[in-house]
Amino acid sequence: MQVERYDVIVIGAGPAGCAASKILSENGARVLLIDKFGYDKDKGCGGGLTPKALRLLKKIFPRTRVEANPVRKLAVNYGKNGQTKKVCSLLFKNPIFYITTRSILDGELLKAAIESGLEFKKERAIAVEKSSEFFKVKTDNTEFHADYVLIAAGVFGLSLLTDKFHQKYSSIVHFKAKKLSNAASLTFFENGYVWYFPGVEKASIGSGVYSEGKQSFYKSMDNLKSTRYEIPENIDYRVTPIPDFSLDFIYKANELMDGCLLIGDSAGLVDSWTGEGISYALYSGMVAAKSIIKYRNSGLNKKYLRELQPILENLVMAVGLRNSFLRNFPEKVQLIKDKKFARLLFSYVSIFSKSIFGLGLKSYFIPGAKVRIESFKNEDGWS
Repeated sequence: MQVERYDVIVIGAGPAGCAASKILSENGARVLLIDKFGYDKDKGCGGGLTPKALRLLKKIFPRTRVEANPVRKLAVNYGKNGQTKKVCSLLFKNPIFYITTRSILDGELLKAAIESGLEFKKERAIAVEKSSEFFKVKTDNTEFHADYVLIAAGVFGLSLLTDKFHQKYSSIVHFKAKKLSNAASLTFFENGYVWYFPGVEKASIGSGVYSEGKQSFYKSMDNLKSTRYEIPENIDYRVTPIPDFSLDFIYKANELMDGCLLIGDSAGLVDSWTGEGISYALYSGMVAAKSIIKYRNSGLNKKYLRELQPILENLVMAVGLRNSFLRNFPEKVQLIKDKKFARLLFSYVSIFSKSIFGLGLKSYFIPGAKVRIESFKNEDGWS
C-alpha cells in the first residue's frame, strides 16, 4: 500500500494548528491537517479574545469574520471564606476583550485554512514516530508520512511522542448561561478566579484555580458555588484541562525530535495568571510555520524556540505577576482601583511585553487604554 507523503503534517485544528497550516500552505508547502473532530469540535473555553489575539487573527486570517461581543466594562470582585465582595468596575474607552463562541471561531479558522489549499482529514492521531528519512503519523485508520510535524493537539499532545514525561495541568469548570449583563466580571480568589463573560447570545460562566491535578476540579467548583451566580440543577458542566506554563517543559518537549514542533496548548503556552491561551496559540503557530519555511533542516527546533522568546518572556512575567498578586491577598486586589493599575491591565492584554516597566510605559501610548473607575463610594473621571 502506498502511503501519502506531505511536506508538513499538522495535528490539531484549533487556532494554533489552523494558523500554522494556513501559513505553510500559502507559502507552497504540501500540508495535511488532521483533527479527530473537524467541524464538530466543541472546545471548552471561556471565549475571551484579548486585543493581542484579535490583532493576530486579523493578520493571519484577514478575510475571516469573527463574531464577538466587545466588552468595555469589567466588574472586579474578590472571594474569601465562602463570600464575595465587590471591589470596583472598570470602564475602558476601547474594549478590553471580546467574547466569542469558541466552536464557531474554530470552525471559521478551519474553513479559512482549508481554503488556502491544504488537505484536511478527520482522523485521530495516535502516535508520531521518526525514521531516518521522514516522520510517520499513525491514526486509528491509517498512516501518513511527512518531512515535518507540528503538534497542536491540546494539553495531552506530548503523549503522541512519549510517555516518559508529561505536561502538568489544572481543570477549569464552566457552563453556558443566560446573559445577566453586558459587563464582564472577574472574581479573584487566593487560589484562582471565577469569570462571567457575556457573549453574542449567551454568557460563559466558569472557574479556574492555580493548582494542578484532580483536586483543581473540586477547588474550582467550590469557588464557583461561593459566587452570586445561580447554578441551575443538572447543568451541563464542561471540564477542560488547562496547561500549567513551564519553561523547562517547553524546551524539553521541543527538543525530543528534530523537525517536530509543539505549539499552542501542546507546548503549555497559556497565561498562568489569566488562563488566556488563544493569542499564544496563534503566535506559536505563526512562528512554527515561518521557522519551517526559513530554517528547514538548519537547527529548526532550536531556532523555533529562539523565535518564541517574546512570548516565553511574556509568560515568565505572567507567572511572576500571578505570584505577586496572590501575596497579601485580598489587599492586592484593591490595587485595581488605581488608574495606573487599570491601564497596566489593558496594556497587559493588548501586547506581549517581558517586563512590568515595559507594560507601564506602553500603557500611556496604547490607544483605548483610558479608563474610568467606578468604586462603590465615589466615581472618578477619564484619565
